[in-house]
Amino acid sequence: MPNWGSFALVTYLPDPLGVFLTQLRHLLPGETRPDAHITFLPPRPLELDLETATSEVCRILSDVQPFEIELGTVRIFPETCMLYLSVEAGREELVQLHDSLNRGKLFSTETFEYIPHLTVGGPLAAAEVNTILPQAQFAWTNAGISPRFLVKEMVLLWQPGDCSENDWKRVSAHPIGRYSNIGI
Repeated sequence: MPNWGSFALVTYLPDPLGVFLTQLRHLLPGETRPDAHITFLPPRPLELDLETATSEVCRILSDVQPFEIELGTVRIFPETCMLYLSVEAGREELVQLHDSLNRGKLFSTETFEYIPHLTVGGPLAAAEVNTILPQAQFAWTNAGISPRFLVKEMVLLWQPGDCSENDWKRVSAHPIGRYSNIGI
């Protein structure tokens, strides 16, 4: 079977929320991360060519309507020591969308259960958790920015099979609610 690399499906946060959270991600300890985003399909091997995968994503997204997300509190995944913002409003929609996308030609066995979230830092050393978690909570609580935003599009990311782990390319953006493919 050919190695077509990996793909993922995300939505980026609008500004000013996106800028604030991207800056927060860079201030907190942890691995280098891209712009703040919510993941709909975590990275997975691409089992078919990119064009077919893109068509399948468009087919599924054509029935989805824009929906609102509200970010909640800073929490930590105990198994990975990653800091994240919980998703309060829009959680059910995210799970349903993930489940609709993670089947058929796009299916992949997930390493972890899909929990809607926005990663903000980590992984942390166990000794850092009691210091960094309250700092992240303080920064988020005092941001003065609305935690709500409307999900209107999703972005298909692709990582060629011969690239490094952090070398993701934006392939296409897909407005929610109608069949459309806008090349990036």
